Amino acid sequence: MGIFDKWESKVDEKALKASAEEMAQETEFVEVPKGQYEVAVDTIEHKKSKSGNESMLSIRFKILAGEFKGSLIFYNKIYERFDFMRKDNAKLLGALVGNAKVVPIANDVLKLNKIEDVEELLMDIQEEIDGKLEYLLSYTENSKGYDVFEILEVFEVE
Repeated sequence: MGIFDKWESKVDEKALKASAEEMAQETEFVEVPKGQYEVAVDTIEHKKSKSGNESMLSIRFKILAGEFKGSLIFYNKIYERFDFMRKDNAKLLGALVGNAKVVPIANDVLKLNKIEDVEELLMDIQEEIDGKLEYLLSYTENSKGYDVFEILEVFEVE
């Protein structure tokens, strides 16, 4: 008996056939084009950069309407090394809660970069907006080819 025979015997024959058919279908990742989208924040968290050397803010926006409904837009921006990136992150966090008073608080927390404080701030923001606020997000690119995110409108969920 092979190592996977026990798994094959545990899976329903119909489910196994359906899974094989699903795997045979061609699927490709469709990148969301730049533009304006009605979105909600799916997740917001602190992560480390790919190199593992720098802290970054990671936000996953879920598109709520239109051709790309259900698709995700990913915001990942470091904040440790460059002041302008930290400030961009702080401004976006303030825009998410619709409160300019959050911007200097977020900037200070990100500047100090005590991971437990950063994670607590992000958790508080997620709790404040989750299921309560949606956004009109402008997702564009600057002249250097970097993604630019701007909250154009904040909508209260009814």
